Amino acid sequence: MEFWADQFQTEKGYSSILAGSALIEGCRTKGPFDPTNVRGRGLWKEGDRIITNLGDDLPEDLQCHYLCFSPVPVEACEDFEAARLQELIQRFNFGDPGNAVMLFGWLSISRTGGVLDWRPHGFLYGPPNTGKTTLHNLIAALLTPMVVAADGQCTEAGIRQRQGPDALPVLLDEFETDT
Repeated sequence: MEFWADQFQTEKGYSSILAGSALIEGCRTKGPFDPTNVRGRGLWKEGDRIITNLGDDLPEDLQCHYLCFSPVPVEACEDFEAARLQELIQRFNFGDPGNAVMLFGWLSISRTGGVLDWRPHGFLYGPPNTGKTTLHNLIAALLTPMVVAADGQCTEAGIRQRQGPDALPVLLDEFETDT
């Protein structure tokens, strides 16, 4: 109330008509809203620059509008043992050992989805009890908090709502249909 009274003061408090007019004029000055220019959390490419939108301050001269309602607490990890992770992934029951390497590659770039011209996808499939859910849980743990992990109970609309404008990888467990 103090802000409105300071900005649009009258004898009785403030003028809601003047406040509304100022807001409308500000919107007109800013121009029409383009939802395609809204980007959420994650890494994004803007021109030749990589924009990291995880909750920290961003440069003033950006072309898009970056939202981050819930900052992503990511700590630098300089001693991560990538070879050990690759070894662990290769222990899973893959029909082709090359698929373990491809999964490791996907893990390596999964957090950079908004920077890439296209987002890579992968599908784990196989008979029951081959470790798909265990592998899903491992990947979700590795990528948390920069991941949207869901189980087979989610709908497309639910996943889209949870993802919003973010550039985070999406993991689905039990991605199957009756047909």
